Amino acid sequence: MREDFSAAATLAIRKKPAGTTMSKDYPYVHPIAVRFCDTDTEGHVYSGSYFVYCDEALMGLLEDAGYSWQTLAAREQAIYYVESCCSFLSPTRYGDRLRVGTVLTKIGNSSFRAEMTIEREQGDEAVATGVLVAVMVSKTKDSSTPIPDGMRAALQAYVSD
Repeated sequence: MREDFSAAATLAIRKKPAGTTMSKDYPYVHPIAVRFCDTDTEGHVYSGSYFVYCDEALMGLLEDAGYSWQTLAAREQAIYYVESCCSFLSPTRYGDRLRVGTVLTKIGNSSFRAEMTIEREQGDEAVATGVLVAVMVSKTKDSSTPIPDGMRAALQAYVSD
């Protein structure tokens, strides 16, 4: 039976307990400086930009684990996102400083699930939560392929229940 990694299956995204810090709850934290081009005509961050922030955080985590997109490309491998979702909690604006806490909650044969909380750098206010489900792909076959053992071992450092 196939495991369900879908965002819809477990949309209860983790919430940071009061009195804790993002670095304790999330094994990888990525800084974001909101750029003017991230905003819409209303002056707040356009909803699609939050998906970019989640992508930047997950790519940063992979690079931190030793598996940057350049490393994967050299091995004729890639990461494809097969599902994503984002819940918007509070508006952000040009010039805001954010951080994206990222944790892996499931690692399967060829896919993994990342959950993120985006919060203000000052004040720890959560502004959005997100989920990305990624699949390891063989670029030569253009189909899913098992996550290599070395990568799987490196990703375990970022896993939490």
